[in-house]
Amino acid sequence: MIKKLIKSIGMKRIISIIKEKNMSKEYLKKFLYTFLSWFFFLLDLVLR
Repeated sequence: MIKKLIKSIGMKRIISIIKEKNMSKEYLKKFLYTFLSWFFFLLDLVLR
């Protein structure tokens, strides 16, 4: 339940940010990398 919630919120946020700013690919890569590292960090905390 919590995992689904985090995932859906994260995906919506990413999509809205991408739509808002037509980002360059380099920035997008950095952003996704940062988001994924935070996502897995939070997931790790939740699952413990």
